[in-house]
Amino acid sequence: MSNRTGLGLLETAVLRVVGRLSGPALEYVRCSDVLDALETEGFGASYLYRVVQDLAVWWRLHLPLLNGQGNFGSPGNDPAADATYTEVRLSPIGRLALAAENGQTGPLPLALIEGTLYRGGRIPPFDPHHVTDTLTRLLHTTDPFSDAELDLLVGAPALPTGGTVDGDLSTLLHGEPAEMRMSCRITHLEREGRQVLEITGFPLGVDVDLMLQCIADRARYPDDRRGGGTRYLADIQDHTSGRLPGIRMHAILRTDADPAEAEAWLRTVWPVSIDQTWQLPAPMADRLRAAAQTIAVQPGGLRQLRALL
Repeated sequence: MSNRTGLGLLETAVLRVVGRLSGPALEYVRCSDVLDALETEGFGASYLYRVVQDLAVWWRLHLPLLNGQGNFGSPGNDPAADATYTEVRLSPIGRLALAAENGQTGPLPLALIEGTLYRGGRIPPFDPHHVTDTLTRLLHTTDPFSDAELDLLVGAPALPTGGTVDGDLSTLLHGEPAEMRMSCRITHLEREGRQVLEITGFPLGVDVDLMLQCIADRARYPDDRRGGGTRYLADIQDHTSGRLPGIRMHAILRTDADPAEAEAWLRTVWPVSIDQTWQLPAPMADRLRAAAQTIAVQPGGLRQLRALL
């Protein structure tokens, strides 16, 4: 991982190539041209296109490094179009990250923000505002913060998908393996006289179309002793708009269903909730202090990043 941004080798290679092909005018370039250029550097196009997609979509990163044009798929089972028919350019965050990699501005705490969960790792992401605000406070105080104070400032992991995180937070922030649960964000509403559980966030990496199907299948299963939900749900509807980020699903409850019991049942459905073991590479307080020490030499990058949030 880069000591300037925390990005991996593949991500930095994509930024360099897209920046070079886009030129000073920051024009969109075909993804197939990006992949061709990366192949000359020894990378394989088949897996790099997935990297390009990950860097361009809202459901993978808090701070996408690329702006995409064309069909980049969905958080469901809609695949991206062929690389010939999609285009990218550096996003404002991506331009800043490339400048940091080139030494034109200060280091950025992207590793603290994004983690590695989006690419199959065990390090969760954290809220960009909380991370950058905490680092700014570290840079501008002469009084040392305790580990507990830093843990409180940075808060719990935060998913770009809007899902919730629960589990052994104290163990996680201390840098030890911790059992954590990602779950959907569920709100109890009333719509046209019916009780509704609205799903607006989901676990990182989940196929939301598969999730919708799993809920529907479990809702039709008659044996509640084996997880069936016929006594809770009357219907499950997808109200997601492809024009806006995020999802919106409505679990319509039966008239005699208790909303709290129905929500508790809904959270037992995989992948509405997913249990995983996460581990930070070091205690979060130590990671924050190390990042602040690196950034203090050239703090301009952090200031620019906060301005873009």
